[in-house]
Amino acid sequence: MCEYTIVAEHKGKPVGVLLISSEIHPVLDRKMAMLCYIAVDKQFRGRGICKALVEEAYRVLRKKGKRSMEVDVSVHNIQARIFYTKAGFYPFWLSKNYMPHDNGIFYRIDF
Repeated sequence: MCEYTIVAEHKGKPVGVLLISSEIHPVLDRKMAMLCYIAVDKQFRGRGICKALVEEAYRVLRKKGKRSMEVDVSVHNIQARIFYTKAGFYPFWLSKNYMPHDNGIFYRIDF
């Protein structure tokens, strides 16, 4: 369950969204949150909207006492992996068969 929704707008219309859960890892690390979902309309990609959404997530999460965020992605989603790396996330765990017939990589960023 995601507690926070951040929406990017252009001329009053939504063009991007980011969902965050701050409660996925409370037992493991109370200061960590999980980026559950991020998407930007195809017409608005390449304009820094994803990066702005992630930066807004940092601001929201810091206010809640969080200090890091994780995201998981398929090893085959090269575009997402490049984005997360450019945004400052680092890979820290490879999960075998995290999806049917696919491996995943968990990325983390500390802020």
